[in-house]
Amino acid sequence: MQVLAQQLQDVVRAQAGIAEEGQRGLAAVQRVGVAVQAVGSEVNGIVDTLRQVSGAASQITQIALQTLLVAFNASVEAKRAGDAGRGFGVVADAVKDLAAQVEQLSKQIMGTVGLLDG
Repeated sequence: MQVLAQQLQDVVRAQAGIAEEGQRGLAAVQRVGVAVQAVGSEVNGIVDTLRQVSGAASQITQIALQTLLVAFNASVEAKRAGDAGRGFGVVADAVKDLAAQVEQLSKQIMGTVGLLDG
């Protein structure tokens, strides 16, 4: 009877240890859940920021295209003015080159943002 009582006490202690470890495991899972939620919030913030950057880059591309059109028109008018418009034609060409660079870089930014968003 004493052996059986001792074994029963051992089982009770073992069950108490299992319950304690179970509580620790549950607490750890809850901490992981909180951490995952925090990471999710951060990722959502990053995605929103990437979309804003993409939108801004798209607008910059549109401005660059409009600038190219204005520079082209200025170049045509400079040619029409002949020698008097030569200096203006040089400026128009420089503006056209800068606008082309801005367009290219803006598209590169949009491509990089697209990769990051993926």
